[in-house]
Amino acid sequence: MKRQKRGTILLAFSAGILFLLGSVLLPEMGRAEVIIIANPSVSVSEITKGDLEKIYTGKQVVWNDGQPIKPALLETGDLHTDFITHYVGKTTNQFINYWRRMIFTGQGIQPRTFGMVGDLIEYVAETPGAVGYISSSDQAPNTKTLVVPGN
Repeated sequence: MKRQKRGTILLAFSAGILFLLGSVLLPEMGRAEVIIIANPSVSVSEITKGDLEKIYTGKQVVWNDGQPIKPALLETGDLHTDFITHYVGKTTNQFINYWRRMIFTGQGIQPRTFGMVGDLIEYVAETPGAVGYISSSDQAPNTKTLVVPGN
């Protein structure tokens, strides 16, 4: 009886460990890489994570050549969460609250948001100075890809 009970406990423990590993590792394995895209009018071909953080928090509003930056982002989803976390350094809730404060105090204009990736791509392709992000599995005609060093 003791041997059977020990086997049951070991089996339950092993199943728990596998569940935890799966819930942490599997979502990351299925996710595509975030790609930064820009309107062809944007003069830079490389952008740092620090620059993206400044752009999406309203601290950098013009490109090096003086052209206004028009940041675009998705409203929700895994791609949005990955971008905000990795490139802006905030949780999605922190990002929302940050922009609520900025707008309330009149200190900035929130980036343009889109419900669908296709709409974001179209906006970036058609809007001089625009920058956004897509998944590596998406196609973004009439845009250029910006390299993020060390990424």
